[in-house]
Amino acid sequence: MSIRSVLEVSVGDGCRALAMLQTLVPSSDAKSIHYIAIDEFEMGGNSLTLRAFHKRLREFPAKAQLVPMKIDAGLDRVVRTYGQVDLIIWASDQSPTTEQQKVLARLSKPNTIVFSRQDDRWSETLCSVLTNGSSRRAA
Repeated sequence: MSIRSVLEVSVGDGCRALAMLQTLVPSSDAKSIHYIAIDEFEMGGNSLTLRAFHKRLREFPAKAQLVPMKIDAGLDRVVRTYGQVDLIIWASDQSPTTEQQKVLARLSKPNTIVFSRQDDRWSETLCSVLTNGSSRRAA
């Protein structure tokens, strides 16, 4: 699968995003990679500030969009502003709620992959599986 767009929910210390971009950029046209991150940064108690993360992302030629707000509001902003993505990294400490899963389904393409963390282990899922196996999406 060719990954051209990534949504990361909760960036932590930012190292995961930098490693991911470092991997994705050489494998494709760098200017075509679109990275979107939803996090409250310092407003939510993260030690990583919005400004510091943005500065670190400038090292990569990928197009980065940071959405500094709570997850629900950030997902709404992303679905209305940026559209569907190829890869979703759900790094929030809490599993997606039913409403968040509906928005994730709207953000996903037929082959979008979701990586989520449970009990300090990462698992890979197709977004359609998160929404009870239905491949239908709300318009």
